[in-house]
Amino acid sequence: MARWKLEQVALASLRTPKQPDESEDYWCNRVRNAAFEQVEQAADLGTMIHGALELAMAGEPYAEDLRPYVEPVMAWKQQTGIEIIDREVKLVNKQHGFAGTADVLFRYGRTGIGILDYKTRKTKPGEEVTAYDNQAMQLAAYGATYWGEENISRLLAANVFISTTEPGRVVVVKHPDVVRDWQAFRMVAALWRYQKGYDPRQHTPA
Repeated sequence: MARWKLEQVALASLRTPKQPDESEDYWCNRVRNAAFEQVEQAADLGTMIHGALELAMAGEPYAEDLRPYVEPVMAWKQQTGIEIIDREVKLVNKQHGFAGTADVLFRYGRTGIGILDYKTRKTKPGEEVTAYDNQAMQLAAYGATYWGEENISRLLAANVFISTTEPGRVVVVKHPDVVRDWQAFRMVAALWRYQKGYDPRQHTPA
């Protein structure tokens, strides 16, 4: 995300050439405004797509202009045959001291369990879409909290990336080693507690 924001600044500087009569400070301010207007628009679209997916998963109507982003996800869901168990679930893990909201929890086959997280992404044709390490760890943590740590080894965790620049393109990235991701999350959480000198578990009501 940080890299993408820097790219927006670079692109904005090309779209917003410096005028001969303006100071460097004034020009830099114009470039920043142009860049982060684009960032805000992308964030707004991502929020709208996420909201539309929530409605679609619940069988409720959503904005017509968002269909190019939503329908491919719904088609993928139907093709896989997954059974949605829970949506937008607020999770609190008192043992490890974290909380968050899971987009989709599901079952598949006879005994399969899983978790999905929607992400919008600006993509380019032919360019591979990959997940970040923190996204895998987040899904593992939420999955362990919802389904129980004892079931983490059989958890299917995946990010569903919806392209905002190529409407209709959806890439599902599955995380192959959820056990490792869960171990990594716990180590990162412990490091965060150490660095901050704060343990949320000591401030969570019983």
